[in-house]
Amino acid sequence: MYNKIMWKKTNKFKFDKYIDYNIDGQFRILHACDLHLSSLTYFLNNKTKNLLVDAVNKYNPDLVVINGDLVWSFFNKQILIRFANLMEKNHIYWAYSFGNHDEEFGYDKYALAKILDKYQYCLFDKGPSNLGCGNYFINLKVNDKIVYTLSFIDTSNNHITKLQTSWYEWNIKNYNKLYNKKIKTITFMHIPLEQLKTIAHQKQYGGTVKKRICPLKYDGGFYDTAKKLNSTKAIFNGHDHVNNFYAMQDNILLMSALSCGYGGFGKKNFRRGFVIIDLDTQKDAIDIKTITDKEI
Repeated sequence: MYNKIMWKKTNKFKFDKYIDYNIDGQFRILHACDLHLSSLTYFLNNKTKNLLVDAVNKYNPDLVVINGDLVWSFFNKQILIRFANLMEKNHIYWAYSFGNHDEEFGYDKYALAKILDKYQYCLFDKGPSNLGCGNYFINLKVNDKIVYTLSFIDTSNNHITKLQTSWYEWNIKNYNKLYNKKIKTITFMHIPLEQLKTIAHQKQYGGTVKKRICPLKYDGGFYDTAKKLNSTKAIFNGHDHVNNFYAMQDNILLMSALSCGYGGFGKKNFRRGFVIIDLDTQKDAIDIKTITDKEI
């Protein structure tokens, strides 16, 4: 276990990492899931990484979010280092949340997280040691004031604990108190919430559902807390590869995004791709657009 202060409600509140961005309030995220880089699929690894770099060059995001299952290999440490070096070489800022496969072989997520500390363009943070690994916030600022937060929740063990939910609520309430207003939040987690399974069954969504939804076994009250706080504007996940659908529920945009990795499972003629997330703080708007390898 890495050496990190444990979280409790009596801790002193402090800011996590932040990004200052352009004064007009525009911010673009390239959301990438399930790359599944593996030692057994070297050619497909290169194809996936080239697709990512091409998407970055074409759509010019301010941040790339790798939302779980970046690696799936006995040599996960070496493959993660190669990927981080690629992002560093291309000067691409990126954030990362662990999926259920990242630590399945080789090194565990704590060892993988330690590797990322030295990379300037990687904004991943381990977070408090009693919450898992990779629970953190990235704050987006204009004129030295936070206008959005991006929260990352570790779902690699197929659940969110009540303690993770308490930590999330504690942070949101402290941000709101500090600025005397509700700070808008977008949350990233690898495994979908149960609510998306219900939405899929009721067929009340946009996009496509091509396989059964595999949600978290337990969410620790996270969704109900997000709904109560009324700060979270969107929650994005990956995990199901071929599904790419979204819906508004309780004033929260929920989206399960497609895979961009050629080494992971898919269906015949399944297109890999990404989701472009455009934030406009002046209009208080979130626009989403799916882009596939055919368009890139």
